[in-house]
Amino acid sequence: MVQLTDEWGLDHGIWSVLVHLYPKANIPVLQLSLNKNDHYELERNLKPLKDQDVLILGGGNTTHNLRAVNWSPDAKPFD
Repeated sequence: MVQLTDEWGLDHGIWSVLVHLYPKANIPVLQLSLNKNDHYELERNLKPLKDQDVLILGGGNTTHNLRAVNWSPDAKPFD
């Protein structure tokens, strides 16, 4: 079941990526939370959007250890 809400802002799993790609926040964003069984069907449904110049980003697992983040502008990525 899909349910639209604007009760929350963007989760850090997507915000922490987009803030670097689009610092002016000048693009529309739709964030989805998925369970492990939804990925295949979602990919199948989103596939036609690639022909409409829609950017689709996956995030989450790259951003969830925020205590270990080095916030300096010249920080090197983790291995």
